[in-house]
Amino acid sequence: MNHFKVSLLAGVSVLAITVANPAAVVAADLPARPAMVTKAPVLAPAVWNWWVEGGATSMSGADAFVDPFASPGFAPMPKKWGWEAAAGFDYRFNSVWHVNGQFRYGRNKAASKSHNPIANFAVPTISTTTTVVTPVTGSGSGERKESHWLADFMVGRDMNIGLGSTQAKLGVRVASIRGKTTGSASWNVPVTTSSPTVVAAHNLSYTQESKFLGVGPRAALEGSVPLGGAWSFDYNVGVAALFGDRKFTQTSTYSGANVNPCISGCPAAGTTNSNSAGAVFNLDAQPGISYAISRNAKLTASYRFDGYWNAMRVSDVNGNFSNANRFYQGAFLRLGFTN
Repeated sequence: MNHFKVSLLAGVSVLAITVANPAAVVAADLPARPAMVTKAPVLAPAVWNWWVEGGATSMSGADAFVDPFASPGFAPMPKKWGWEAAAGFDYRFNSVWHVNGQFRYGRNKAASKSHNPIANFAVPTISTTTTVVTPVTGSGSGERKESHWLADFMVGRDMNIGLGSTQAKLGVRVASIRGKTTGSASWNVPVTTSSPTVVAAHNLSYTQESKFLGVGPRAALEGSVPLGGAWSFDYNVGVAALFGDRKFTQTSTYSGANVNPCISGCPAAGTTNSNSAGAVFNLDAQPGISYAISRNAKLTASYRFDGYWNAMRVSDVNGNFSNANRFYQGAFLRLGFTN
């Protein structure tokens, strides 16, 4: 009888629990749930972009006079038009961050220019005890050529600005500009004032070089805006502060000074130097129209401007030194690949 009571009470208790919380009984009968697994986000694949380009560029800015040829002086600028070629890359290593760089090299072809410098020489009188300062017109020519290059290394981040894709970049630029003039001049100077038909040759050769090398921070913005179909508008613009040294050197070799010394109007034998250290402001911009020729390649026609303010150390017609600008601009064609 007692066993029957205990069994009856136990059955009533289970029934009461089931009625009060049926989910507890069902849950107890089911197997344990596995731990929740969170799926990792899918990252954008790394992408390489490579490009090469080339074009014709024009150069503008003041050049150095050969010191101290008499007024109007002599400054054989290189040819205005030259060429420039470049190659670069962009590597996106996650969904928004990039590393990229470029190297550019350009040259303006050498240009020759002739002139007739007037110099003053000490010409002995018939007695040879005194001299008379005599102006003599000579003949001369010079050739000037110039080259420039730059290298960038940047870190970029994709930005949600406007239409299309935009990348803000920050990095370092190294840039160099080098101009070189070589030339010569000669004068047939009378040996004495009494015999002007008897002359002695006075010859001059010289080399003049002006160059700048600077490095500094650069910030840039580049992007691409779809225009419809395979067409897009591509652009890049950047600013940099380049810290370096502007250097000017002129070396002259003169012969004939022991016969009739040159008083003025012809460069003295020896070397002249002038340096100026400081920052050069650099601005470049390149808008263009692109056409996708395949899924992995596109062709871009663009116009590029690259300006350097106060980058070159030059001398004026009076032999005074200053810093001159250099501006390069022209049309370019770029071929880009993606993988």
